Order: sequence, then structure tokens, then C-alpha cells
Amino acid sequence: MEAKTVIMVPMQYYKPGYRAGGSIRTVSNFIEHFHVDYQFKIITSNVDLGESTAYSSITPNVWLERDGCGIYYAARKSQFFSMVKQLRVSDYHLLYLNSVFSPLYSILPLLLMKAGLVAYCPVIIAPRGECSREALSMKRWKKSLFIAFARRIGLFKHVIWQASSVYERDEISRCMGGGASVTVAHDLPPMGSEEPSLSISKEMGRIKIVFISRIVIMKNLHYALECLSELQGAVQFDIYGPVEDMKYWRGCQSLIEKMPPNIAITYKGAIPNSEVPSVLAKYHLFFLPTLGEGYGHAIQEAFLSGCPVLISDRTPWRNLQEYGVGWSLPLEDQEAFKKALTICLSMDTSSYVQFRNQTIEYARSIVDSAASIDENKKLLQLALGS
Repeated sequence: MEAKTVIMVPMQYYKPGYRAGGSIRTVSNFIEHFHVDYQFKIITSNVDLGESTAYSSITPNVWLERDGCGIYYAARKSQFFSMVKQLRVSDYHLLYLNSVFSPLYSILPLLLMKAGLVAYCPVIIAPRGECSREALSMKRWKKSLFIAFARRIGLFKHVIWQASSVYERDEISRCMGGGASVTVAHDLPPMGSEEPSLSISKEMGRIKIVFISRIVIMKNLHYALECLSELQGAVQFDIYGPVEDMKYWRGCQSLIEKMPPNIAITYKGAIPNSEVPSVLAKYHLFFLPTLGEGYGHAIQEAFLSGCPVLISDRTPWRNLQEYGVGWSLPLEDQEAFKKALTICLSMDTSSYVQFRNQTIEYARSIVDSAASIDENKKLLQLALGS
């Protein structure tokens, strides 16, 4: 039997972690689709984002076989040495990086290769939204200096950039320069997604809305709360996700405390990725006025769960009104968000079921899209020169 091409994937967080959000799901779905044709090796840390306790059921600093790939969970104190060692001694044909700015899991491998301390191989970098104007504006000088340094020494020379949409393609080109080799390969949905339930009632003047994301400035929870504050009717707004920015969360809590009695808001905490679809299916609307997404896996999962969405126009999910599956609106027009919320609030079961059915049909088109799989195949073939 012919040996498989080996793809090495350094990334700071991976399953069973879930607090780092979409990149874990992105890579997991990618491997699910391609592990039959390629062998994957993941180097990751043995703690989840924001946690100090290691995964209890996982032995660190050894290669394990899990979920169709090899995974090396580096203990926190030995991550640097584990990365250097494994990149030097492991056999692989392609390096697949999932960040521009991760010191240990992206910059270090590139520097080691540049210095000739590890063998040269093709490299794909998927920025996962890090090249958007909004993302670059955070720690702007630090990021600008690094990009200038990296371009000066040719750190990104010969790298192939993966954009998850045509919008991200333009962002990467603007950030990295016109000479950057950027290929659009949309992120893949999970295989074998369950058919969402059709049975959900909706009473006129009552609504259940959900926010699922990391609680940081980029996800714009404060804006969502502002939009809800003036709604008339009975509103249940549940918030799921890890608190990464405590100062920002305190500002949100201050706004929550001032809400009128008809707006019931509950923080539900972080949940594992495996529970997200079943949670989304229980709500009438997914609300995420994000400042920017490279892809937006939570948005995709909302569609796959039959939950219409209200999002900003700063994601690849555009023109949702035309499909009848929700709204993608400019953040500059907060009144448009309030109007969309009011429309959804006023629906009865009959009108809402039609809304939900359209969302489910849209979700089926996502799952059945062979084009996205073909894009990713071509990305790998391009990188590997095959």
C-alpha cells in the first residue's frame, strides 16, 4: 500500500478543547473530510484556552491516535521544546498553520524552517480572520511590526495563504502585499450533519434569542445588548461562551443590570462544540453582530441547526435577506438590527416555521456543496505540487 502524504498541523488548541472557538471545528472538519487520503499529525497544548488544568484523560508528550489522526499534546511547560523536537524528528510533507501571530504554533515553525533547523516543506497558512482590519486594529503596532519584520526577512516567502472566502482573500492580499499567493478554499461543514428538528413553536410577541461565541470585543456582545434594550415584548436572551476579556464582560454586565424587566438575560457559560447544534435548535434566532469573521463556524452551525441568524455584514455570510434565512446588516445602522429583531419578535408559529424551513433548505445546500470540498482538494494539490 502506498504511504500517505503526511500533513503536520501545529495549533495551540484542539479537541477535546472547545473554548478557542471556530479554528478547532475548522481543522476537525477538514481532517474528517480528508483523513482517508492524507495522514494528519497535530501538535497542540494539553490545556484548553483560559484553563490552567491539563486534560485529565490525556497523556502529554507522546503521540496518540485519536479521531483519525496522530495528536501530540505538549505539556504547558515544555511546549517550546516539544515543538522544536517534533518538527525536527517527525516525518511530514506539508506544514498547515492556522494563525499568523501564534508565537509557538506558527511563528516558531516558520523561523525554524527559515534558519534551516528543520527540513524545508511546503507551507499553507490559514489566518482564520486575523488579517481583517478589525482584528489587526487590536495590538496594532505589535502586529504591524511583526508583519514588516516577517516580510523583510522573507518569512512568508513561498507560503500559500488559504482564504475561507473571497472577502478574506482581499484582506490577506491587503495585509501581506499583492505578491502573496492566496487561494480561496471555504471551510468545510461537519460530515453527516443531523437533520434539524422542525417542531418549534413561536408565540407572537415572545422570542428566544441566543448568542454563542467567545466573550471578547470582536464578537460585539455589548452591541447586541444595546439592540435588545428597547424591544417591546417578552425577550429571552441566553449567552453562551467563555469569558476571555473580563473587563469587556464587566461592561456587558453593567448594561445587563439596566435592562427592563421584559428582557430576561442569562449567562449560560461555555459549552463543548458537540453541544452547540442541539442548543441552537432550541432558539428562534442566533444573534452575533461580530466585528469580523474569517468564516464564522457558529453561524454555519446555526443554519445547520435550523436557527435563522442576525449578524453583521462583516462575515462571508452575506445577503441573507435574499435567501430568507436571516439578516446580515451594517453595524453602522443599529436601527436596522432593531427592526430585524422586532420583525422576528412579531412572528407567530406559522410565519416562523416558514422562516425556519427556508433556513433548513439553505443549510442543506451548505452540506451538499461539492465545490467547497473540491476547493480544499485543489489547495492541498497546489501546495504539494501534485
